[in-house]
Parts: sequence; structure tokens; C-alpha cells
Amino acid sequence: MPWSDAPAITVVLVVAVLALVVVPLAQMLGDGAGAQHGLEPLLELVAVLLGLLVVSVSLHALEAQEQARANVLVVGFGVAAACNFLHGVLVHSGPVHMPPGSADMSLWLSSWARVAEALTLGLTATRLSAPGPARAWLAAAGGVTLVLAGSSLGPLPQWFAHAADGALRQVVAVGLALALAASAVVLHRRSRSEEAPRERLFAWAAGAFVCGEVTVGALGGAFDAGWSAVPWLSGGGVCAAVPGGV
Repeated sequence: MPWSDAPAITVVLVVAVLALVVVPLAQMLGDGAGAQHGLEPLLELVAVLLGLLVVSVSLHALEAQEQARANVLVVGFGVAAACNFLHGVLVHSGPVHMPPGSADMSLWLSSWARVAEALTLGLTATRLSAPGPARAWLAAAGGVTLVLAGSSLGPLPQWFAHAADGALRQVVAVGLALALAASAVVLHRRSRSEEAPRERLFAWAAGAFVCGEVTVGALGGAFDAGWSAVPWLSGGGVCAAVPGGV
């Protein structure tokens, strides 16, 4: 493998090692729900920071063609990072400051973050480009986030949380898992046919997200801390795969 790809591999390895630390850290925090809620904010924060890192690196691609492809990451992971941040604020704001219906609102926003991540990787698999200044697309991501945040104040979050006796979230997880799996297959095949290491890293990231969606689909909301670790690993892979990036 060319030395130019060594930084990308380094990022993936470092993030993978950090993800492995989750298990002993959970044991140190102790057993029970209290331990999970102590670990979950840390992992969610790391997921948000990695999303912002993807956006930051994607804002500075070296060539115009690569920048056009990186702009897709700017929008998708910009929206995902913002929604994950708002989700974390709502979930961990505490009972005193927690607004009515905040659990439904946080589920609504975190679901849109996952949709944004899956859609971004799907568009990347199709090699869609978004020509224009990267900062303009960053502003577009901010606009989409404002729309989603505004929608969380209406009746949609409560409907989504309780539709089909709460099973709709699992249906969404299955749909996202299938879409991500298709993206991973396309990216992996392209990486083998064209000898494109960064496409392979995108495929790894999509595969990691598939594992997260399968977890959500199988266990529902009972495994939030485990789900939070998946964007951690996936985000590192995507960041390393940014065209002209790391």
C-alpha cells in the first residue's frame, strides 16, 4: 500500500484501539444502568467530535473534483453531528431542565442523524458530487439542521416514538441497515476493481454502521451505550477516507 495512505490507516487503527477501551471502561464504572448512563455521554461526545472532524477535513480538499465529492460529507456529517449533539443535550439535560417530551425529541433527532449518515455514504457510493464552495454547503447543513430541530417541537417526534407500538424505530433501523449494506458492497467492489484504498475505508465505515443498525433493530433502546460506540469507529474510518484529507 502506498505510503500516502499510511495516515488514513493510522487513524483507523487508533480509533479501533480506542473503541476497544470501551469494555474495560464500562467494567471500571460498575454494573447496572448507572454505569451505562455514565459511559453513554462520553461515547456520544466522541461521536459528535468525530463527525465535526470529518466536516473539518472535508472543508479543505486539495483539488476541485475532490472538493466536490467532499462537500457531500460536509452536508451529511454536518447534519449528523448537529443532530447527535442536540440528542445528547436533550437526553442528559437532567430532570430539572428536561422539557416535556424530550425523550421523543431526542429519539427523533438521533434517528435523523443516522439517516443523514446512511444517506451520505449512499451518495458517496454513487460518486455524487456537490460542486461549489464548501462553506456554502456547510451553511446548507446548518439550514437542514434548523428545519429538523424545528420539526422536533411539533407532534412528529411523539408519533414516531409510539407508532406501531414503538416498533417503527426498529423498522427504520432495518431499512438503514439494508441501505448501508448495499453501499458497503458497492464501495468494496469498486475498491477491488479500481484499487482505491479510500473506497475500501468508506466500505469499512458503512459496514460498521450496519452493525450499529442491526443492534438497534434487534435490541431497540436497550443497548444505547453499545450503539454509541459504532459511530466512534465508523467516523474514524470515514474521516480517514476523505478525498484529499487526512
